Amino acid sequence: MYNNLHASDPIETTDFVAFTVAESAADFNHVIANYPRPVNLLHPFVPQLPSEHVTEDGSRVLPILAFQVTVFPNFGICIGSTYCHAVGDGKSFMHLMRSWTSVYRSGGDLTCLENSLPFIKKDIIKDPGGIELVLLKDYWDWISTSVTCAYIWVCLIKSKESVANSLSHDNGDDELYYFLCPYNCRNRLEFWVPTTYLGNCLKPCAIEIKKREVLGESGIILATKAIGKGIKEMERSDKRIETMTRSFTAVAGSPKLQVYETNFGWGRPCKVELTHIDYDGAISLADCRDGESAVEVGVALNKNEMDEFLTNFEQTLKLL
Repeated sequence: MYNNLHASDPIETTDFVAFTVAESAADFNHVIANYPRPVNLLHPFVPQLPSEHVTEDGSRVLPILAFQVTVFPNFGICIGSTYCHAVGDGKSFMHLMRSWTSVYRSGGDLTCLENSLPFIKKDIIKDPGGIELVLLKDYWDWISTSVTCAYIWVCLIKSKESVANSLSHDNGDDELYYFLCPYNCRNRLEFWVPTTYLGNCLKPCAIEIKKREVLGESGIILATKAIGKGIKEMERSDKRIETMTRSFTAVAGSPKLQVYETNFGWGRPCKVELTHIDYDGAISLADCRDGESAVEVGVALNKNEMDEFLTNFEQTLKLL
């Protein structure tokens, strides 16, 4: 059962954030579990952005943020959010969330905040080459833990190839697989960008590897080296990613975003999920709730691919 109890609407101004309160009778412990679950279990907890509209002067107004609080009576709550990635990256959004929790814990006293308020000044980012619109379009449409990424990437490729019955090395050995991850540029620019900056400061990093390499005995090692090399090259390259004809694996989130530090005063979240990996095929990365050096990884696959992925994951783990 899922009942919508209340949704706020703008009254006198168009400057607002959509906020919904809902109630759920779903099994809370099942929702926050770490074992595979149907991804549509999480869909009811994700708010929808209001529809865009055009003002009288012809300006296109695009909503960028929405929140939903879902109550599980006598168990807990879920805070769901949807935001436009073209406006801010993951680091910006998580700082916004921690600022919100800081305001809440201070009782609204802005002089007692534990986290600084977001820095909203878009002209801090210099764009002499005029590439902002191009990159924003890419973000609209589209690591430090290289070994973890490589491990998951290889297991995903093997599981999908196995389901497709195309594991034979006699055909398409030189076929390329791509890994796409966001590269944080905040500390790598010629000008200063504050850590509280609310906006995008990323560029996409694309890594490629041949089929015969990733499916071989040294697949994880070669994938790790490829990811590390790709990230290093991003430090001195402004090359834009061209269209990739082969399906690619993208990364959403990062262990550095500290998603489990979002504390309203009720303790750390029980579970943080990135639900959009259901439709864009990305893998999600986050810091681990129970350990400083661990990484939480999320994947969304169909049943057959998930079974193959778990088999490959466990078998490969035994070989390490």
